[in-house]
Amino acid sequence: YGEVDTYLAAIPAAATYQEKDLIFECEELVLGLIMHLCQTPGEIPQNILVKIKALAAIVKQERYLETAIDDLFQREAIREPEVKCLLILADRTADEYHKGKLYAGLAHYKDQIAKFSDGAKACVTAYLIGEISRCQNQAPLTEDQIHNLELAADVSKYFADDALISLLGKVMELGHSNVNYYAVETLLSLGQPVPADRIA
Repeated sequence: YGEVDTYLAAIPAAATYQEKDLIFECEELVLGLIMHLCQTPGEIPQNILVKIKALAAIVKQERYLETAIDDLFQREAIREPEVKCLLILADRTADEYHKGKLYAGLAHYKDQIAKFSDGAKACVTAYLIGEISRCQNQAPLTEDQIHNLELAADVSKYFADDALISLLGKVMELGHSNVNYYAVETLLSLGQPVPADRIA
């Protein structure tokens, strides 16, 4: 139970979202262990239960982007207004690692992207173009930005239009092999020509 106090103090004190994300993973394991050992909430001391609820509320608040992605994909159909709200949340954070959670979420739910309306897809396409262009114009790129470009190049196959396809070709000029891998894979999956040296 003492770990609950540790996480209550550590989450607000974490300097970056990546640090918080590591804490969230540990927190989930500890709470899972507590739930396994205590079959019903009644077996947990009341003061600890209050702290667990407070911790769950903090984690939900901090993980607002991941929560919004999960909520979005619970819908029967995904329309433009809901996607715009999600993208506003993604824009809220300046933390590149945190921004990557959007791409990770889209990749996780890739089998449900068929739920997107044409307008919803167009919103994501515009966002991808904007974010890939933003990273492309910054130098040197941080490790998180490079990772985000990898993820963005990967999920682009589900939202591609001519402008995004053209941009993926330019992204390969940055010279990051992992980014190039996903850009090539996406372009080939869309039936686009890719220079042999890029494939090599």
